[in-house]
Formats: sequence, C-alpha cells, structure tokens
Amino acid sequence: MTQKSPTDYRGALFLETLTSWKQMTFPAPEQGRKTVGKDDQMARKPNYGYEKRQKELAKKAKKEEKTKRKQEKQVEKSADEESPAEN
Repeated sequence: MTQKSPTDYRGALFLETLTSWKQMTFPAPEQGRKTVGKDDQMARKPNYGYEKRQKELAKKAKKEEKTKRKQEKQVEKSADEESPAEN
C-alpha cells in the first residue's frame, strides 16, 4: 500500500467541500431595481470633528461663565467688606 501525502488529503477535502458547495441552494435575486425613498436612505456619517468643536466651544463658554460669576462674587465680597468700615 502506498501512503497518501498530506497534499493529497487536503486535495480530497477541497473536492469534498466543492461538491457540497454545488449542492447548496441560494434564493433567486429580486427582479427589477429597488428605488430608494426618504425612509430607505442610509444614515449620515457622523462628523466627529464638528461635534468635538461644538463640545470645546460649550466647555469654553461654561468656563468663561464660571470665571465671570467668581469675579462678580469677589466684587460683592470686597464691596461688603468696605461698607461696614464706613459706618
């Protein structure tokens, strides 16, 4: 008896897979061309650069508002300290 080499074995597996592939059934393609309506449109690709910029602007505005409030508080505090000294 002759021994089969590993390549023969792989070849037999390939042929076996090939015949089983031919036996598979696939659905028939749809006839005609499908039109794309408003509901069937794909979602837009998100613009991460724009979102990041908007987030940075919001963060900057919030920070400026906070510093403005702190300055107003300091002005009130200094005005309160000065007014009792006058009386």
